[in-house]
Amino acid sequence: MHSVATTGSRSDSKRIKLENPLMSLLHSIQTKDAPHVRSYHLQTLLFFIDRHWGMVHDSLKMDVMNVLLQFVSYEDASIQSWIFLSFAAIAYVERWDDGKGPSKGALLKNTSTWDPIWTHSIRRANIPGICRAACHTGYTLLVSLQSYPSASHALISYQRVLVEIESWMKDLDVQGPSSPFDSICNFCTQCLRIASQDVRLYRMHLEDKVLSWLIDNWKIAGSREKIASHAVTDILKLLETLCGLPKKAVLTERIVLPQSEIVRSVMEEKKVDVIRDYLLHATLPPFRKDTDATPEPTQSTTPAVTTQEKIQAIAPRGRERKISAFFVRTLESLSSDWSFLQEQNPTCEAVRRSMDFTFAAVLFESLLAFNGTTMNKQIFVEAGKVMAILAPLLDDRRLVMTEKAIVVQALEILVFDPNPSVDNAFHEALVQPTAYSGIKGQLLGKSTNKLRSDQHTNNPQVHFLRQVWQNPDVSLPYIIIEVV
Repeated sequence: MHSVATTGSRSDSKRIKLENPLMSLLHSIQTKDAPHVRSYHLQTLLFFIDRHWGMVHDSLKMDVMNVLLQFVSYEDASIQSWIFLSFAAIAYVERWDDGKGPSKGALLKNTSTWDPIWTHSIRRANIPGICRAACHTGYTLLVSLQSYPSASHALISYQRVLVEIESWMKDLDVQGPSSPFDSICNFCTQCLRIASQDVRLYRMHLEDKVLSWLIDNWKIAGSREKIASHAVTDILKLLETLCGLPKKAVLTERIVLPQSEIVRSVMEEKKVDVIRDYLLHATLPPFRKDTDATPEPTQSTTPAVTTQEKIQAIAPRGRERKISAFFVRTLESLSSDWSFLQEQNPTCEAVRRSMDFTFAAVLFESLLAFNGTTMNKQIFVEAGKVMAILAPLLDDRRLVMTEKAIVVQALEILVFDPNPSVDNAFHEALVQPTAYSGIKGQLLGKSTNKLRSDQHTNNPQVHFLRQVWQNPDVSLPYIIIEVV
């Protein structure tokens, strides 16, 4: 986006008029009738909002909002999705705006602006093709409400949210989203957390509605299926919210990025962020203290083995049993299906989809044990059968190395990586003082960022993964050896 200079005749050549590129973009969105052209301009607007929204003055921000509101009910699903994504980007920036930029007027920080957008998003949360983007917008708005339920920073009103959540979730098991996408899982999780704070909604047991919808719409079948549009961590967050588990599963999982020039360019730019900020803006990242590297031991970070020795396992409740039964049925179906699919040239996406589901089942049962609930051992038996069929597929010559990497990356959720980073990237501007730096260690005292030997011991992710790996019923070590 660049400003365009327009000149008249030679007599008035000194009078140069600069055209506002943002207004030109908004005009193109309004006038271009072709859906693919309008979608392209909306994508450009979304990228501008994500990077430069803070430098736009309030009147121009309202112009952008008015143009987006004109097409929020447009019949094309792609255009509506980009509209909702733009609303989510604006809500995120306005939610975290500290008031230091040009936007001091808080024109967009009132419920009269965002309540209609919230209503639009939740009413389209059930429409295929739009539900994923609509739930992303709704989730972004709910985050502001949960952080500041009674302050002026909240973008939407609390009472209106309760009414919309009730009307949406009471029929979710009958007419819900088409699939448990990532944004839909996060949106349902956030809605259940807010509903649990209201006495009337808490008594309605909305968790049962969400669980019935999840079981009916989480399909794992077919040899030509693409990778699921959700991560295993998204599903686990929703399941632990449905069961009301006090201890959460702390896991890390990376998303497979598409192979394109834009992705490679962004990754190369990210590697040198520290150097570019120092050269262009003379800024350095904050110095990390020793207390930031190693958390203090708390009750939630006590060793898992010691906790399990003190707590006597209790029987699973109704929702836990229903989820476990669903996992058993689906794993049995997968093992029988893959006995035929392995001979029909299956794709790497289908293998990865089945592996993600298998690991989600194993991690959920381990999460129950982590919270002192008796596990369903049948799940581990069926998971072992599925993985025993999928592991030899990596030796198939029909899969190239890139496809094998997509499959193997499913195992990353079972491994603790203390420093997940990109190769050849600069993460720290100043190296830590060592014996060869010429700086005495006692001069900085506790400000040095040393790596303690007990850093991994006090990590909650390590405690949960220990629960998985030390379970004698899990045959994952043998399966992973076969896969690698």
